[in-house]
Amino acid sequence: MLGIINAYPHMIGKEDTVLSVVGTEEQWKTYSPIITVMGGASVHVGNQAGMLAALFAGLFTVRQGFMWGMIYGALACRKAGISTQTFSDLVPISMGMMKPYYDYFAETAPTASYDDPPATMQTYAAALEDVLASFEALDARDELPRLFVEMAHKGMAEGLGDKALTAVIDVLERETEA
Repeated sequence: MLGIINAYPHMIGKEDTVLSVVGTEEQWKTYSPIITVMGGASVHVGNQAGMLAALFAGLFTVRQGFMWGMIYGALACRKAGISTQTFSDLVPISMGMMKPYYDYFAETAPTASYDDPPATMQTYAAALEDVLASFEALDARDELPRLFVEMAHKGMAEGLGDKALTAVIDVLERETEA
């Protein structure tokens, strides 16, 4: 069995700590009692070692997306004359939207249920274009918001403007298969 610890050392042994492991079902049955003592929310991902690298990359990308979003957000605010402290103080309020974003993702991506979303790809694209325009007007580095706009436009170019933003997963997957 192989695994990754998705936690800081002080979190080991806690109920919500996750160790993600690969191995056979039989190995999981044998060792899961020990593994779940170290991390109560531990999971058996599959039986291929490469799955761990992909899972780590995916989960780390989520966290780093958040961190880099704050970095770019702070940059835009500084360029506009807003203190980093003011921005930092307001981030927790914005974080209140994280659960609804996760819910949106969880309701659409796992089952590819992209119809009738609460906000369409076109809606997101329009908001992202406004964000990018603000970065450009501030003469701030804009790689991150530009990437977001480009990805939304890829989806719309495939006729998915009325679908959930998460439909871009399928677009990107098809691109890599081509």
